Amino acid sequence: MLAALLWLSPFIALAVIVWLYRRKTAEREAASKARLQEFLTQTPSATGSLPAPPVLPAAAAAPVQSAVSFAVRERMLPPPQTLLYYLLKANLSDYEVLAQVSMASVMDVPAHVGGFERETRQRRLAATVVDFVVCDKSFKAVAVVHVVQRDAHEGSAADSLAFARTCCESAALRWVEVAPTALPKREDIRLRVLGV
Repeated sequence: MLAALLWLSPFIALAVIVWLYRRKTAEREAASKARLQEFLTQTPSATGSLPAPPVLPAAAAAPVQSAVSFAVRERMLPPPQTLLYYLLKANLSDYEVLAQVSMASVMDVPAHVGGFERETRQRRLAATVVDFVVCDKSFKAVAVVHVVQRDAHEGSAADSLAFARTCCESAALRWVEVAPTALPKREDIRLRVLGV
């Protein structure tokens, strides 16, 4: 009898371990379901939002930001740029015209540049926005069109413009500047933008 008990003891121990494991798992699942149910059944307060989170100690409290509201712009492009967009779109129908494009979408930092320098250049590309990018049907950029503004030759706007032009020149990407008061004629658009 003792030999049979010793022989069965590993199986009994295994059965007890499995039973304890299943019981713990069931308790955790029940607690998780209870927390989820409690979260889902919380009633909004009188202001229409969920109850406030618990107050943290003063040392751990983060600065509270007031609710910020946004408004949709009346126009994405000012009138001269809108007119130029329509001119480009109508006269370069075999190309795609994109407006307000980040330079990071147009080009990348060369592979040999690495580390902090690479990250700095990528951030600069992401922060620089050009007015229009003309792409072929495979969305490869073929030209960048910039609308010259009066105040673009001062301060950070001038730096951004010079950086964008330098990037385009180094990548052999056509750079075209257009004055909003002297938009090209329809028949001149293709020659002016594509050079053909």
